[in-house]
Amino acid sequence: MPDGKFIVTRQIDQVAFNFMKYTACYAIGRSLSYNDLVFLREHGLQLKSGDYRMQELLRFIIKSDLFLKK
Repeated sequence: MPDGKFIVTRQIDQVAFNFMKYTACYAIGRSLSYNDLVFLREHGLQLKSGDYRMQELLRFIIKSDLFLKK
């Protein structure tokens, strides 16, 4: 299986989570707590139905309490 196909078929949830994790960390200007990470992992899965579109991932971060109540 080519590397790209492996990521898309089996690791897409982890790739999206890592993107959200590092983006949120940058956006709020601090490291994420355990509760922040749990929030991203649980609520970020809702974006899977939209194929984790980049604009939706970013919108999710900036509309979350993590960002709005930093």
